Amino acid sequence: MLSRLIVAAALCAAGPAMAQDFPPKPETLNQITISLTGERILREGPPRSQTTTFTSSGRYNSTSTTIDTTPLMPRQYLRINNRSIYDVKDIVVECSYLGESGTALGAQSQMFPYRFNTGRSRTVALQNAPTGLGR
Repeated sequence: MLSRLIVAAALCAAGPAMAQDFPPKPETLNQITISLTGERILREGPPRSQTTTFTSSGRYNSTSTTIDTTPLMPRQYLRINNRSIYDVKDIVVECSYLGESGTALGAQSQMFPYRFNTGRSRTVALQNAPTGLGR
């Protein structure tokens, strides 16, 4: 019992000293890096609608089927690298979109509800990037 009490007292006494060893918050935030992965997406607008029709005919009848073949909107992926000594969760990224002249065209923020473990990177998809930002 006495040995447990001594260990507990030692931990309580070391607590304030150990807290002083942690880096300040701005220094920790500088150790979390975000970079684009894959291609950079420059969108003129949403993809044009496309359809394809398949027709099959037999001796007594014919059928036609039309399907939507519009390409999906491409996604932009971000790689978030946590080089800090802390596990981090629920990172919010704010993106600003600029024209060639530097004029602000729009902004959006997105929360990534994941755990970003220390010393690891994770690739996430940026949703709903605005369109109509072309040249």
